[in-house]
Amino acid sequence: MDLSEHLSYKLENFLNARPYPKALGAIFYEEDEPLLLRVVARKHNGCPFSVSRWHDLFSNSAFERIMAKSGFTESDCYAVILLLSRFGYLLEIDNRQRTNKDYFIFFYLVQLLSLKNSPLDADAQLRNHMLRFLLFELSIDDEAYRRFSIEDHQLMMATDALGPVDFLSVIDLIYTAIRANSRKEKVLLATLKDYQESIVRLLVEPDNTHHRFPLNDHHSELMYPDVFLNAYAQDKRQVLNALLDTINPLQSTENLFVSKRAMTCL
Repeated sequence: MDLSEHLSYKLENFLNARPYPKALGAIFYEEDEPLLLRVVARKHNGCPFSVSRWHDLFSNSAFERIMAKSGFTESDCYAVILLLSRFGYLLEIDNRQRTNKDYFIFFYLVQLLSLKNSPLDADAQLRNHMLRFLLFELSIDDEAYRRFSIEDHQLMMATDALGPVDFLSVIDLIYTAIRANSRKEKVLLATLKDYQESIVRLLVEPDNTHHRFPLNDHHSELMYPDVFLNAYAQDKRQVLNALLDTINPLQSTENLFVSKRAMTCL
């Protein structure tokens, strides 16, 4: 599942109060509250189902019992369900207000997308820093988010008894454990699994894509770590001029987006 259109649409909503509606496929947006668009998929009867509520499709206690047979503790299961639920919030669109939380999430996303395709962070030290702050902004508690890390372009999960495991393999195990293929909502579950795996790949797997977001702002390139670090090393005046512009009261919405993100980094 290609989530680039969802990212672009989220940004378009962020910059434009009345964006054109866009058909996005199996995963799409549904207005839950006025100006709040949830990430949803369709149930077998056609009703929208929130991606963040994926765990409502099976019994949590039965899930824990089955996962225990593979060595996963109750705490492991809690972290898994929490992370996959919050993946539903990652691309959520909230046009009710613009909070620092929104800017932080965009900032960490942009850094992760850029650094995964760059030699600047070969040891993943910066990406792990960004990942944990991103998970924090998605309201994942400290005990849970510290279990997750990026190693060799994989999202790894630290489990209580099994040690570090590849999280994509954990997702496979989960959907086998709940017998997703034999359930009434098997199509919905397949869509949710695809979405969750796509989020993992989006965050950590190199894709040889030059990720850039279309913004009408002459400082927008400085959002990206490769551009910023090169400018800082070669032309600090360019960086300082951009910082001065962050407090310019005559900015458009798109200019303001870049300025707000710059200020969150300081």
